Amino acid sequence: MAHRRKALKQSTPTDASLWARPFGYALCAVVWLVLFLVVAGMSLGALPLAFSDMGPLRASDGLARALADPAEGLALIAVLVLMPLIWGGVFAWLLVATGAMAALSVVFVARALNKDFSSEKLSFSTMDDAVMGGPSPDGVAMSLQPVRSTPVSDVLIPAYWAGWKPGVNLYLSATILGAAYLFTVIWVFWPVDGWLWQLLCAVITVTLAVWGAWRYRRALLERPLPGYFER
Repeated sequence: MAHRRKALKQSTPTDASLWARPFGYALCAVVWLVLFLVVAGMSLGALPLAFSDMGPLRASDGLARALADPAEGLALIAVLVLMPLIWGGVFAWLLVATGAMAALSVVFVARALNKDFSSEKLSFSTMDDAVMGGPSPDGVAMSLQPVRSTPVSDVLIPAYWAGWKPGVNLYLSATILGAAYLFTVIWVFWPVDGWLWQLLCAVITVTLAVWGAWRYRRALLERPLPGYFER
């Protein structure tokens, strides 16, 4: 990547920037961590909180009406089909993007405090017009990309780009995770009675979660990052 090679050749940071950059990266880490926790809390906690006020799902009036009315029943089926797609997007994009940015910021804090990195820039930015949120006339600044490649950054940078420039395979894999989440919330709040049925539901949950995670990891590793790892 030309931008990364250029950053590697740039002059040594000034004393002022060396003093200030641990605080700047720490602030970035806090901001992205808060965003990650907000997204995780809202996406994973909203449905259980809503169901906890309704009592057992099988006894709810809304479900009884949906089962009795074909039109409402079809609407319920449509919602159940769409919800994993929505949560799949949340898992594939928002959680991964904010989590990767928070983790990279922590890495840069550690590097900023390490004398081995005092003679070089730590991160760089590029402009990209095909990132999450839609195209922009001037492109979107993709910051916090590590200048020096290390085993830790080499793990985080694919997640960084997967969150901000998600692909179809990543999204479909995350949809399986969304289905696992929705299925689990429903059978817990139904609630399912009997240890045999509970065990069966738990096995289905674990199977969907492992399958979705395996597919997502494979799609993540197979996703090309042109030029990034080139020196």
